Parts: sequence; C-alpha cells; structure tokens
Amino acid sequence: MEEPFASLNQAGQELEAIQADLQTSPEDAYYDAKSWLWRLERIEEKGYDLPVDWQQYIASLEASFNHIAVQAKQVLPTKTLHQIDLKLHADRAVDRHTDAQLERQERYQLQNKRKLFFISAGAIGIIILIVGLIFFYQWRLFMGDESWFRDVGEERWSALEKRIGLGKPIETRDHKGRTGWLVAANASSLESLKKWKDLGSNIRARDRYGNTALHHAAGRGKPEMIHWLLKQGLEIDATNQEGLTPLHLLFRKSAGNRESEKAANLLIEQGANVSGANPEESIFMAAILWVRGAYFERPNDILEALVAKGVDINHKGANGATALTNSLAKYLPTEPDPKLISETDTLVKFLLDSGATYEKRGFDTFESTLEEEKKLQFSPGIQ
Repeated sequence: MEEPFASLNQAGQELEAIQADLQTSPEDAYYDAKSWLWRLERIEEKGYDLPVDWQQYIASLEASFNHIAVQAKQVLPTKTLHQIDLKLHADRAVDRHTDAQLERQERYQLQNKRKLFFISAGAIGIIILIVGLIFFYQWRLFMGDESWFRDVGEERWSALEKRIGLGKPIETRDHKGRTGWLVAANASSLESLKKWKDLGSNIRARDRYGNTALHHAAGRGKPEMIHWLLKQGLEIDATNQEGLTPLHLLFRKSAGNRESEKAANLLIEQGANVSGANPEESIFMAAILWVRGAYFERPNDILEALVAKGVDINHKGANGATALTNSLAKYLPTEPDPKLISETDTLVKFLLDSGATYEKRGFDTFESTLEEEKKLQFSPGIQ
C-alpha cells in the first residue's frame, strides 16, 4: 500500500471533481466516493502514527465522501447501485488478497534474511577474488593493447609498422575478437584493408562471432569492398556463429539504399547461395523484411533476382510463417485477404505472382511473426 500522506493528498485533490460528478455522472461519483472510503478505511487499519491534524483531515474526508455517496444513492436506480456495489466488493477482495500476499512475502523474506546473510558473507569473499582475477586478466588481455588499437583506429601506419617490427603480433585482437584487418572492414575502409593485407594480415580471420571481413562489408552494404574481397578469394557463403552468410547479413543489417541494393545484386550475381537459412529465417525472408523498409524505387528487383536463382518462396520460418504471411502481418487485427491487399500492396502482389501460397493461419501466427521480426533486427559483431 502507498504511503498515507500521498493518498490523503490525492483524496483531497479528487474530492472536488467527484462532487462535480454528482450532477453529470452520479454512477461515477458513487463509485469513486465509495472507493475512497475504502482506501481511507485501509489507512486507518494499518495503524499509522499520524499527527492529530492528519487524523482530523481523514475524518473530514470520510464525512465528505460519505455525503457524496448518500446523495448519489438517492438518485441512482436500485439495479445500478447493486451493480456498482458488486464491483466495489470485487475490488476490495482483490485488495485483501494482495495484502495477504504481501504479508506472506514479507514473512518469507524475513526468514531467509539470516540464511542469505551467512551465505552471502562467504560468497562475497569468493566473488571478490574471482572479480579481481577477471579484471586482472582483462587488463592483461585488452588494456595492455589499448595503445595498439588506438593506433589501429586512427590508422597510424608508421607506429603500427614499428610495433610489428619489434615483435607485436599483427593478429592482436580487441574485445570483440577483431584484428586490425577486421576493424578496417567494419569501418568500411577499403584502403586500410589493402594496407593490412600488404602488412601480412590474415585476410580469412574471423571475429569472436564468426564474421569474416566479407560479413562486415556486406553488413555495411559496401559493393566496392565486397568486390575487392571476393577477388582476394574470401568465401562468398561463409557462415558466422548465427549461421548467416554475407548476403543474409546484408539483408539483416545494411541500410535499404541504392548502395546496399548494388551490394546485394553483386553478391547474387557472383553466385551467393540464395537458399540458405538459419534456424530463425531464410535469406528470402530476411530480404522481405529488408525491402519493406527500403528507400530505393523498385525494391522488388532484389526479390526478382532471388526468385530467378530458384529461392524457395514458400519457405517457413521458425514460427511456421512464410514470406507472404510476414508481409500480411502488418494488416492485423483484420484477417487479411491476400488478393484484395495485392491491389494496393506491390510486395504482396509480387509474392502472389511469383507463386507464393497462402495458408490461413489465424491471428496467433501473425502476432508471433511480428515478435519474430523484432528479434531478427540484431546480429552481434556488426555495428
């Protein structure tokens, strides 16, 4: 229950409004007055040590609310009064049940405090030791290389070459498992990538999430970098720890602009596997979500290229929804009619024209589809 002073101030503030309701809505006035009488009664039951002036204030409020209830009762039909009283009775039962639960919880917590104290006292010492070891390890592993990655980020090549000449491993990694080569890929710097290759960096390195430089370039939607990396022999269908290929990650993470469109077309033309899928979604499903928010004029061009490559247009995601189901989910809460919607929705029309089939699945599937879309907006390692 809230502190009594806050409730009493609120009661005083609402009193005038409840009095005004007597003329326009006696049902509301009766209900509100009775509710406040119940709340004031509960404050008194709690036995708060209130000053005399506050006790007098409570008595004044009770008299005012009681007067309002009596006046409203005189003008309300018996049936209406009975219905309001039933609702008030249900509200009070809920309040009593809540109070009982809180009391049980307080007793349970009190019984466990002593146990937790002794357990915590022993555990704190162990935790402090473990945390100290972890911080020491992190400092040795990462902070010792802080200046190295500062030079990497600012591309101080003379300093980096000097460190490498003195024995600094060129494959030193940051806390995300990225080498200088991968940092350059994530920063979309093609010239830096070329420099790291000249220095002898492992161009097939992966970060802690399994992303290659091609994943980073695709996630940024950079066609020039993708083209150069493919010429260096990077695997076009390499998968990261989520099971995502560069093309799949492009649809997950890149902006829907002309540059990203060009990058997607490049990967498709170079033979990227368009039928791949991780446990949550297929590449085609990711492409549907991507083109829905695209900024270029003809987003269906990408989908046409995927269909031409033989993508399974009726592949079902983890929740059993197809690409067509995904595209219709935004028309909730009305059960969508694909043919009718296709008259105004070019994406739905494209799917139907390409052979997509529709199974009426009900609202639960559509709602879970919307939740699935939210989960698929994050892929670790590409920021």
